[in-house]
Amino acid sequence: MKIKLINNSFFEITTNKNYKLVCDPWIGNMDDTGTWSYPNMSSNKKILNKIKPDLVYISHLHTDHYDEKIIKNLKNKNVKFLVKKFKDQRLKKKLLKLKVKNVLELEAWKTYNFKSFEITIIPCDQSNNLSIDTFINYDLDTSILIYEKNSKTCFYNNVDNPCGMKILKKVLSIAKNKYGKIDIASFAPRPASEYPQNFINLNNKEKLKFKENIISRTIKSAYSKCKNLSIKNYIPAGGSFIIYGKYHKLQKFVAHPSVKQMDNYFIKKKIKYYNIDNCGYVLMNNGNVINYKKTKNKEEKFIFPKKLKKKKYLYQTKKVPVNFNINFYKARENYYRLCKKLNIKKRWKINFFLYKNLRINNKYKIINKDLYTKKYQIYWNGKKNRNYKLNLYLDSKQFYQLINNLYNWN
Repeated sequence: MKIKLINNSFFEITTNKNYKLVCDPWIGNMDDTGTWSYPNMSSNKKILNKIKPDLVYISHLHTDHYDEKIIKNLKNKNVKFLVKKFKDQRLKKKLLKLKVKNVLELEAWKTYNFKSFEITIIPCDQSNNLSIDTFINYDLDTSILIYEKNSKTCFYNNVDNPCGMKILKKVLSIAKNKYGKIDIASFAPRPASEYPQNFINLNNKEKLKFKENIISRTIKSAYSKCKNLSIKNYIPAGGSFIIYGKYHKLQKFVAHPSVKQMDNYFIKKKIKYYNIDNCGYVLMNNGNVINYKKTKNKEEKFIFPKKLKKKKYLYQTKKVPVNFNINFYKARENYYRLCKKLNIKKRWKINFFLYKNLRINNKYKIINKDLYTKKYQIYWNGKKNRNYKLNLYLDSKQFYQLINNLYNWN
């Protein structure tokens, strides 16, 4: 079995009979977040037509895992798309809108056979990697356990599912009972997060400090999970991107470990570490790595492309009405209904400060912060006594796209 990592969590897994499973295809730009794939900076949205997959697994709705442009460009609409059977079925509905004909909803923890692949979908039990209770019934992320019969290899792809040790122990138990062990696994050594770079209450020194703290913690967390699952072979994957457009300067504070940092950490550990990001691969047989190709590390010589610095975000190209109060009130009522349905217990207030064209200066601060054009507010009086307050600063056009469900909030 060949495991190839194209970008982020985009895996291409091929059997010796050329039966192919693709996981979370995304490459190039991500419109919702103003980010671009890295280190693989290709923008080939027709890539699946070259791969010709038999199966495509989508872990969740975030656009660095679910790229609508790539799926739209797939010519073979009969490819089987594998998703967890979520209660709200949003993912399934979105795929059907893209004219995908075979959307298979798989029950969590149940093992399904697809030729020489045995596949088990792993659910999520929390919203963060630190096991902090958010009082929200979180059903968004998934992971996948893959066993390939011909090569007798078990691969656990955690994606960026922030599941706790209870879930991971159950994964290990299934793998042991069915296949003897997990032969190789992938955990994200980096968070795909807006913290600390987008938080203006932090000064630059604090951002750099928190960046290094997060890097240290996420690398250690990835290794700890491997150790607890008795993993001998590890692939770092997930959370990889660069910020393009007018906020590209914030990339300096993104909490992503460099290849060198990961190499220096894992080389000292009792684990075989395969950094195959950007189209490297490992060949597996009888649970062992029999061949390995690592792509050249060009990080230290990387120069941010000028065209990406100047590239506009998708929302900047759209026309929106000057007054959209009615849109906001409708969105707010929908939001409150959802909070009530989910029985949200926390109490909070969110202020939205809107700008015609929000910009940051060379010190990474908002230019003319007090000259916003509009302010909106939402709040929720949950049962918990502690109050949470969040101020959000964004362009009016972006806010309009968000409240009309044309953009993803996350």
